Amino acid sequence: MDNKLLKIILVEDNIDDVRFIKELLKEDTNIQITNVNLLSKAIDLIDKQDYDLIFLDLNLPDSKGINTFKEFSSKTKDVPIVIITVVDEKETALKAIKMGAQDYRIKGSFDYVSLHNSIKYAIERKKLLVASKVSDTVFNNSLIGLVIVSPEHNILEGNSAFCNMLGYSLDELKKMTFKDFTHPEDLDASIKLVKELASGKIDSFVIEKRYIRKNGEIFYARTKINSVKDKDGKIIC
Repeated sequence: MDNKLLKIILVEDNIDDVRFIKELLKEDTNIQITNVNLLSKAIDLIDKQDYDLIFLDLNLPDSKGINTFKEFSSKTKDVPIVIITVVDEKETALKAIKMGAQDYRIKGSFDYVSLHNSIKYAIERKKLLVASKVSDTVFNNSLIGLVIVSPEHNILEGNSAFCNMLGYSLDELKKMTFKDFTHPEDLDASIKLVKELASGKIDSFVIEKRYIRKNGEIFYARTKINSVKDKDGKIIC
């Protein structure tokens, strides 16, 4: 993350959890945390000013379970949301991810590094999805494999269909580039087209090439690649 001030709303009614999260992030002088204990108060804050990220507990005094995410996300379509919940509510958190939340963290099982990474990746992922005009729900639930790749060829995000297609978890894919699962004999053609895309000569291309699954199995897939540019015309993914 850069040095701009990140304004975060922590929607949490448990004072011990609030204290723990604030303590973890207290050394980050570019992070400003505003805590509220009710969903209605969080919605009021969002209505009054812009925020960069929301930490959202799903069980609050005035709202419970997945309905908390549904109601809040309907008011904050362009703000990344990270679910903070207990281990017994993991399935509900995963449901929220499918509905558009960027990430989730289980209370008592995260540290500074994992929480900081959640902030970073949630913000980056939301920016990319907004820029590409792909909604979180469409991206997460598409039956077609979708992936977001950086100009440096690193995997930034992939949906479940893409992960299942290759047999890797998303965490594994984020440590890879597209070269790692492209068949060696098809790599040169892919790199040539990607370079043309990066240079601005083309805005998109379609290629049929071989991929290599985690188990070593080789398969053909027809792939369409589009560039996403910021308001100044710079390619961001």
